[in-house]
Amino acid sequence: MHLLRFCILLPLTLALPSLKRQSQSCGAQEWNIQQFTTFTAGSTPTPGAPPIFAFDHISFYFDDPNFNTRALCERSIEPGTGQLADGNLYPCDGNNMFFSYEGASVNLKRTGVKCDK
Repeated sequence: MHLLRFCILLPLTLALPSLKRQSQSCGAQEWNIQQFTTFTAGSTPTPGAPPIFAFDHISFYFDDPNFNTRALCERSIEPGTGQLADGNLYPCDGNNMFFSYEGASVNLKRTGVKCDK
C-alpha cells in the first residue's frame, strides 16, 4: 500500500482469523474488530429464539484509535433472498465506513480520511 498525504479512499482488508491490523498509511496504533459475529439461519426457526436468528447475519464493531472512530457494521438478509457473502459494499453506522463480506474475508473502506504522512 502506498503512503498518501491525503487519502480520498482508504481500503483496509481483514483476514478473519486475524482480528487486529495496523494501518500502514495512517497512524501508528492498531485498529481492531470486536464482537465479530456471522451466522446462517436454520431452515426451521427454533421456538423461543430471538428474531435475529431467523436471518443470515453479520455484525462487528470497527475501532480505529488513530481517528478516535468506532462504527457498527452489520447486515441481515432473509434466508433464500441472496448471499450474505456477496462482496458488495454496505454502509456501517457512520464515520464514512463501508464493508463487504466475501465469506473468508471482510474488506473495510473509509472515505474522507486525511493522513499526515
